Amino acid sequence: MSISNFDKDFGIDGTFRQITAIGNRRFTSGYALDFQLKASINYLIESEYIVYDLEAKTYNDLVDRVCALAKKYKNRHRIGNCN
Repeated sequence: MSISNFDKDFGIDGTFRQITAIGNRRFTSGYALDFQLKASINYLIESEYIVYDLEAKTYNDLVDRVCALAKKYKNRHRIGNCN
């Protein structure tokens, strides 16, 4: 695992990267999952989900990232609140 940090806060706390092996060589596959850690004492457990309040700004940041990716890859499907 490798860890990177930024001088500025870009809203990403870490990245999971898939490691692929061919013979004795190991390398990243190109697939990555960015994550943002959250901590709260104010939450509910409903069925299979943990529910907690998320600031509107944080939610909008997540939606904007998804929309930017959809536009970059010219996704023709409507994703969330992307225009």
